Amino acid sequence: MVLSVCQSCGEKRSEGYLASHYEELIKQTVPLDAANVTRTAVKHAEWSDSGSWEFETKETVPQYTGWLTEKLKDDFEIVKSEIDSMVFAKNVKGDTESVIVHLNTSAGHLHVRVEVSIRPD
Repeated sequence: MVLSVCQSCGEKRSEGYLASHYEELIKQTVPLDAANVTRTAVKHAEWSDSGSWEFETKETVPQYTGWLTEKLKDDFEIVKSEIDSMVFAKNVKGDTESVIVHLNTSAGHLHVRVEVSIRPD
């Protein structure tokens, strides 16, 4: 899943916005049974911030996507939902924050990659 943070034209996005709630997003998207959790640091660019993490879970795709939707429903809206990916987004002071989730089942485990970013609209 990817979360993107953007800034509106003419003014820079809030410095550190994504970094300030990066841990919270990880907790909202990584189930308790997750294994092999790896993550990148938040990357800062002039007009955007981004980061990502990956993990494996024994949950099925329907179990995980149902759980994830329940966790994010109060803050994000579903923009896309397919068998191998989901995209959630919300508006943050004129910027768009995105959470992109990639799903891949292999050897009885679900491999999940979450990408987050915030960018100007």
